[in-house]
Amino acid sequence: MNKQDTSGDYALTQTLKWGQSYAEFLFKDTHFRDLRITKRDSSNTWTLADATFTLDSINLENPKGGPIHREGKTDGNGQLTFKDLPNGTYRVTETVPPTGYSLADPNWQDVTITS
Repeated sequence: MNKQDTSGDYALTQTLKWGQSYAEFLFKDTHFRDLRITKRDSSNTWTLADATFTLDSINLENPKGGPIHREGKTDGNGQLTFKDLPNGTYRVTETVPPTGYSLADPNWQDVTITS
């Protein structure tokens, strides 16, 4: 297997031998996942905009890119999506609640992403 320096992709080449009718390849799923957060009022079903969250990697399956730290705010539908996350365990922390609300106790939750 050869790693392509510019793209980071891998190329795998196999030559058929005399009398061989097929070559078998095994690939592991490397597709990254998205994590969607929906912030809701605990006493009803209202979704809440402008809640700020951070996402920090705790344990990555393949940490070659280093630790992950991201931050974002919920939109008008109370949603925030962290995109393209590799397999691993993450801590999601609400750092700033929407106006008129307090932080929950605890204000974090650990989540595990798998393919």
